Amino acid sequence: FVAVDTTVPNVWYVNNAVFGGGDSWTAAAGDTSFLGLSAIRPAIRIDSVVSQLTAGDTVYIDAGTFQEYDTITIPCSNVWIVGVDSALTVIDFNDTTAAGARSIRADTLTYVTVRDFRVTGGRHGIQFTNADSATIQRVRADTNGMRGITLETNSDWSTIASNHVSGNGSYGIYLANSTSDTISRNVSTGNVSYGIYLFFLTNSVVETNTASGNSSHGILVSSLTNNRVTSNVSTSNAGYGFYFQSIVGHTIRSNVSSGNSSGGYWLNLSTDNTLT
Repeated sequence: FVAVDTTVPNVWYVNNAVFGGGDSWTAAAGDTSFLGLSAIRPAIRIDSVVSQLTAGDTVYIDAGTFQEYDTITIPCSNVWIVGVDSALTVIDFNDTTAAGARSIRADTLTYVTVRDFRVTGGRHGIQFTNADSATIQRVRADTNGMRGITLETNSDWSTIASNHVSGNGSYGIYLANSTSDTISRNVSTGNVSYGIYLFFLTNSVVETNTASGNSSHGILVSSLTNNRVTSNVSTSNAGYGFYFQSIVGHTIRSNVSSGNSSGGYWLNLSTDNTLT
């Protein structure tokens, strides 16, 4: 037994059972006997490492597919979970059911960063609740049973950037009941419902996102106040390109909508907005 010194930030390493093929963080294959506190002795299971995290820790997940059999619950604030990139590091939950309820979760935390991996086959891909100053970046979230990426319930001052969400069973990206967030440079395509759904959001920036080929509206903005929606592209969706409902005080500028089945824009029950 090796005790983990939790008085200092730790760096953890995870690899699958095969070394090579794009591995960047580790110097060996993962093994069940390894704790994961060294690049030459990486752990083999992500959940076994994440469950031991304390504030200030970083987890590096190397290239490979990691079959996870339960929700990965981030236990504390001020942690980073980093893959190689979204093509090489794959987290596969292999259970999209409500009963399984698998996802990467954070609840009532601050300064959690997840980036550079793919998450697939869960009930949701990433599900953060009341997660202030969180960052979800360069993640591919696809083929999950419900939403690809969720940030909700007082998740303030957070960033969802440069992610690719596709083929999920509901919304691609869902952000709700939060303030002062940034949603930028994301691509949401081929999801069963809305590409990007923003609900009860205030003082936030929604820019340079692309929504295409979704089964309902490309970008739905509902019950929001004082946000900036600029330079987004919404094409070939089954509903409207942009659907604005009950919004106040928005700047809506330089967006592009084309080839959407219901029309380019819908603006309803909204006041004091600037559209250019």
